[in-house]
Amino acid sequence: MPTITFVATANAISYLGAIPHFVDSELDTFGIDVTKLEKYLFKNFKVSNGVCFNNNTKRKVKAIIAVHVFGNPMNIKDLLKIADKYKLKVIEDAAEALGSYYKNIHLGNFGDIGILSFNGNKIITTGGGGALLIKSNKIAKIAKHLSNVAKKNHRWEYFHDQVGFNYRMPNINAALGCAQISNINKLIKAKKKLHFQYRKNFSKIKEVKFVTVNPLSKKNNYWLNTIFINNSSFLKRNKLLKELHIRGYYCRPVWVPLHKLPMYKKCPKDKLNNAEIIEKSIINIPSSSHFCY
Repeated sequence: MPTITFVATANAISYLGAIPHFVDSELDTFGIDVTKLEKYLFKNFKVSNGVCFNNNTKRKVKAIIAVHVFGNPMNIKDLLKIADKYKLKVIEDAAEALGSYYKNIHLGNFGDIGILSFNGNKIITTGGGGALLIKSNKIAKIAKHLSNVAKKNHRWEYFHDQVGFNYRMPNINAALGCAQISNINKLIKAKKKLHFQYRKNFSKIKEVKFVTVNPLSKKNNYWLNTIFINNSSFLKRNKLLKELHIRGYYCRPVWVPLHKLPMYKKCPKDKLNNAEIIEKSIINIPSSSHFCY
């Protein structure tokens, strides 16, 4: 999984007792750098009898988590080829990507399982929670069962056949999301308008680069707008963020790369040169669709 993502991506691995391996990101899409990923897999893992193993620990390696950072599609088709070569499942973290497409396919539909987020800061919100996009009916039934504390269907008995989770979305929250979904095209249109206004305004500023979407994205949700500071440092980035906040522009940096967090410092990782650059160089600027209503 990439080190440039929200902490929930790695936490999901830890909940299962598995160990995340952190890989580097591309400087343009902020998604997994597939070239570096393939080199990392070739160096550290091998496939035997259809199963991928860690050369050092001999533990099985089960999956790759692909993340579409800020709703911008990563090069998912190239990642799928690598996953197939190493017999790995693909879990597609499309939490920020509702309304974004890679070529003509909506993000979250490429992997074996995809996820969407309906958190309060997303285009469509239910106040929290999200959705699973699952190709296999069998896996979908298992997921639904586990999300309902693994309760067996019965008219009156409460019988649970395994350890489950109380991950069901309450009806009132679902109703909130359903009421909003009819406005999604209007919201994305407003965000697109804001995106291109920003592109125009930043086009003549040499000190920063305005981050554009992956050209393979036929449709994008423009969830967050991002600037890339040339020749940046943490001092320069933080000074700029402080000044912006003083002036009432509540901008934010990218997440602290996960391999730097205390609970993940000892996890295996590749060389993360691009992630180090991304951390100190990018700032997300105000991106609410309400600016363009």
